[in-house]
Amino acid sequence: MTEVPGSRPRKDHTKSDEDALVVWDSNPRRYQTSADEWVEYYPISSLAKALQRSVATLYAWERKGWLPRNTFRGPRADDVAGHRLYTRRFIEGVVAIAEEEGVLGNQQCRIGETDFPRRTKVLYEELMGQ
Repeated sequence: MTEVPGSRPRKDHTKSDEDALVVWDSNPRRYQTSADEWVEYYPISSLAKALQRSVATLYAWERKGWLPRNTFRGPRADDVAGHRLYTRRFIEGVVAIAEEEGVLGNQQCRIGETDFPRRTKVLYEELMGQ
């Protein structure tokens, strides 16, 4: 292709193997529980990175009932509502389910037609019961 003066060269949008390595757990938030133990929690952006999806997609999944609505929120600051927070066990469990159901990353499937919504709900209820 001929370049036109003043135009920018095309960008290479292909992902490298290094881009495929997603680090979602690099910035945990630590909160003290009533039992005086510290627990690490992660914001919804970490869950999105782990699933290789956008935060907006996860909000949509919550609205459609494909992902359980998280009831645990971080402390509120001023007039800002608390952020959704997830445990490492929940994120790792959801990622495993997503991989098994073909929902992880760029895998194309109809999520509502998989067992992903039911399995993530069961996982959430199991972890909330502990």
